[in-house]
Amino acid sequence: MLRFRKILYQIRWFTLLFLHRTRCLVFTRRCKSLFLYFLKKPHEPEFRIFENFNGESGLFVDIGANSGQSVLSFRLFNQSFKVLSFEPNPIHEKDLKFIKTFFGGLFDFKMLGIGKENQVKTLYIPSIHGLAFTQEATFILDEIHLPLTQQRMRTIAGPCKMEVQKVEIQLARLDDFQLKPDFIKLDIQGLELEALQGMWMTLSIHRPILIIENGKNLSKIAELLYPLHYTNAYHYDPLSRRVLPILEPHCTLNVFFIPAEKVAYLGNHGIDLSQIMKIN
Repeated sequence: MLRFRKILYQIRWFTLLFLHRTRCLVFTRRCKSLFLYFLKKPHEPEFRIFENFNGESGLFVDIGANSGQSVLSFRLFNQSFKVLSFEPNPIHEKDLKFIKTFFGGLFDFKMLGIGKENQVKTLYIPSIHGLAFTQEATFILDEIHLPLTQQRMRTIAGPCKMEVQKVEIQLARLDDFQLKPDFIKLDIQGLELEALQGMWMTLSIHRPILIIENGKNLSKIAELLYPLHYTNAYHYDPLSRRVLPILEPHCTLNVFFIPAEKVAYLGNHGIDLSQIMKIN
């Protein structure tokens, strides 16, 4: 799967390198997303967990939507939940409008970032030859220069000179939207702690299950969530349908934090949670 994805990225890259037009960037990005969707391949395997809830009503909040990969992956396995995406990067507004034409009233999006408070913040977007690597956009400049980030870009574009674009974007607190989410996905390149602080009331009252990109802040996130009686970080194995402890730092792309009282809820949907330790 990783090799297949790499080939798609390289085809996209060489097309853009020669044509070098924004219209081509949008076109190839949409083609790649729809190609994976019609092949029924999620961009991340953990999204298979949502097939266990298909047919029920609920709300999936997608924070850090990028060009809509999570929406498409979610819809592969669940066609009944509503989805609300948040994405601060204006480059992706047309992508999300395009996806909305497919899913209509069950999908909506807001061109906002989610943070600790309402404020304007600088988003850093790495680019090569003027073509933006929007999937690597971050509010923390140092994140772009991490070896793993550099490696991902070099794999696609080769050893080219990188530039960094700056975009001023609006952040908002999730609590201000008074949502009742069942699941919240966060993929916001290091800003997860601030976003969680801005949704404290939502977490306290509605108790959503959290899916967070695996990264260096997991221990701090677990510490932050402990007073709300969330589990430690676990990962989901879609083949065995089991929720398992994280034994190695990079064994999974996403981790799950589950409210203690929702453990039985997942178990009732056919998910094996025998490895989860009970919270006293």
